[in-house]
Amino acid sequence: FLAKAMTGNNVPVSGTVPGMGDYNCVAGGTSVFGDVPPTDPGCKHIHYIAAQQITSGCGGGNYCPTTPLTRDQMAVFLTKAFHFTLYGP
Repeated sequence: FLAKAMTGNNVPVSGTVPGMGDYNCVAGGTSVFGDVPPTDPGCKHIHYIAAQQITSGCGGGNYCPTTPLTRDQMAVFLTKAFHFTLYGP
């Protein structure tokens, strides 16, 4: 939902994740995460938020898409995605 909220339904199917490589979320494409195949319905969303440096996955070259997020992890995602600040000017 973060990728859709950030792009409005125009989530790109390909791009580059800084420091990790290129991705192309189509049949026969590529993924920078070992546990997210290019044909996964969430592939472009996962890679988009990684490309925006909101997440780098769970380590070891994986994203761990089936692992539940904690509240504090989601708070970091939301803060990075929407540039929230706790104390602003």
